[in-house]
Amino acid sequence: GINAEYGKQWYQRRVREKISEVFIPALLGRSVSSLERDILELPVKLGGMGIINPARISQREYHCSRQITKPLVKLISQQEQDIRKLNREEVKNTKDQLKKEKEEYLKERYDMLYKDADHLLKNHLTQQKRRELLH
Repeated sequence: GINAEYGKQWYQRRVREKISEVFIPALLGRSVSSLERDILELPVKLGGMGIINPARISQREYHCSRQITKPLVKLISQQEQDIRKLNREEVKNTKDQLKKEKEEYLKERYDMLYKDADHLLKNHLTQQKRRELLH
């Protein structure tokens, strides 16, 4: 209900604040702007550090978990005891599709952050992306 949603939002806000106000400054030796924080959230291959924002990703991750486990939930709800009847191909296809969607989302996020970045941040993002292409 409302209290559970409020509790989830409160928890996510507190975790986000601790990451931004305690963990990142301890890691980098300084505070960061909200744009820098968003860039740090990107994976390393896109110039970030993969330091997630739980509030931003939790809904998507929950959705992905539900999609991936749907065939297993179906077996369980049918009280099927033979796990070999799990359609592994369906699970693999779902994982592949969700991974593709995540990559597209991250690319869009990178493009948006790049557009808002100053010259130094753009240079960093461009260099990191080139490094990834070489490996």
